[in-house]
Amino acid sequence: MAEGGTAGGVAGEHRVDRMTLWWLWGAMAALWSASAVFNLLGGRVVLGGINAVAAALAVSVVLTSRSERTVVGPDGIRVKRGYRWRTVRWDDVEQVAEPDRWTWDRTLRVTTTAGEDVRLDVPGALRAQFIEYGQAHGLRCAPPEAPHRDAG
Repeated sequence: MAEGGTAGGVAGEHRVDRMTLWWLWGAMAALWSASAVFNLLGGRVVLGGINAVAAALAVSVVLTSRSERTVVGPDGIRVKRGYRWRTVRWDDVEQVAEPDRWTWDRTLRVTTTAGEDVRLDVPGALRAQFIEYGQAHGLRCAPPEAPHRDAG
């Protein structure tokens, strides 16, 4: 799941552990590399080149996804997706969505005042702490709701 921030709190750096993705793309990169070598040694330069490019792209996917992270601090939230860092100030957050059963990795997602959804690497279990921390630093969204229980 997610590696936590400082001392188990919400402030600090969060990363989602996606080992299955890294192993899968790493294995594909190894297979494409072996195929590239085999084809190049067999004189099939075009096919070998295609496999070498595919292997390089697979390595790029692994390195890019491995570097994704969310940093929560007093100034706001910094999110790295791909090669780009994005900063969302606390007063720009409109809503903090509660992850449901269909949410990938069960991490938090915020909606900005501009209507954009930003996926975070903060675990959904830290939602109440995340909102409290944000409110102490300028977040204006409503306090966290109590967990829903089915009457039955």
